[in-house]
Amino acid sequence: MKFNIQNKKNCDKASKGGSLKHIDKILMFPDNTNEDNKYLGNLVKTIGEFYQVDGNYSIKASGIKKKLGYKIYWLNWYENINTLKSFLKNTAILFMLKLFGKKIIWSIHNKASHENNVYSKWLFLLLKKISSKIHILCQATIQECNLQKYKKKIIYIPHGDYFNCYPQSNFNIFEYYSIPINHKILLFTGLIRPYKNIELLIESFDKSDMSKNNWNLLICGKIVDSYYETEVRALIMDKKNIIVDFNFIPDDKMSSYLTQSSLLIAPYNKKSSLNSGTVWMAFSYSKTMILPNIGCVRDLPNKNSFLYVYDYETRDEHFDNLVKALNNVNKDSALLEEKGKVAYKVMETNSWENNKEKWRFI
Repeated sequence: MKFNIQNKKNCDKASKGGSLKHIDKILMFPDNTNEDNKYLGNLVKTIGEFYQVDGNYSIKASGIKKKLGYKIYWLNWYENINTLKSFLKNTAILFMLKLFGKKIIWSIHNKASHENNVYSKWLFLLLKKISSKIHILCQATIQECNLQKYKKKIIYIPHGDYFNCYPQSNFNIFEYYSIPINHKILLFTGLIRPYKNIELLIESFDKSDMSKNNWNLLICGKIVDSYYETEVRALIMDKKNIIVDFNFIPDDKMSSYLTQSSLLIAPYNKKSSLNSGTVWMAFSYSKTMILPNIGCVRDLPNKNSFLYVYDYETRDEHFDNLVKALNNVNKDSALLEEKGKVAYKVMETNSWENNKEKWRFI
């Protein structure tokens, strides 16, 4: 999927006085090196109905002429860096954009970069000051990111849906992973990194009632750290009801994983996490979830009626409360389908289509 929707039809529409603003030419960052990011794809498609949007050039790699060829620069995860070189480069680009009078829109996805280093922290602070508009996906962002004095430039629009993002699939995950057909699947999916607490998830599941009652924990996602992979594998050992597949789920099979699993789980680190695309993906496929009480969850009215939400402060609390949440799911197995239906309705309310007009804020 290419994000570039700056086509001749759109340009003709703009020149004839249509809804597209020719002068408000937008560059979306990251570019097409992240073309599998469904959030960015849907965002570009949605705002592309009002503006000329290009998500197909690299703000970092392009020459000066291309860098400065846009009026608006929309930055996502721009602060996610971990080296001095990246910090200096990203900072130089920001100052260059401001020097030439460019407008910067910054979307805050998390309260801090998961890298959690001094470079990302300084860039986070700089983006607060230098951005023309700050887009937040949940209300908790204001308090947890100390944005109170920037309220005048804050725009709140929640994450959209994953409807029709993946093709229909008949791939049988029970057969592929040799899971008994009478078992239920608890699915974790996504890039496997330490802040997602996979070790704690494995330990909690093994301690919970689920592990003794025809449930399988299926963990699917790429892991880039070989030492971390060894650590995770050592935790699993001979636990036959815990399965790890260190590969991303391909798009053409994702719908099978989502529909055949009973629910999803994401035991995130609250210190950095505010939002989770996995939540909205689960809701889009009528699935409920187990996850901590992070910012985006707190925006949901009556969340406990269709989600399994827990809280914690310490690692021990996280372990204990996650085990309790898993035990509650085990007792509520018959209610999972009904909770999933409620979650789907929540997603319909917050769909890209329903919130489309909110994106006309530029």
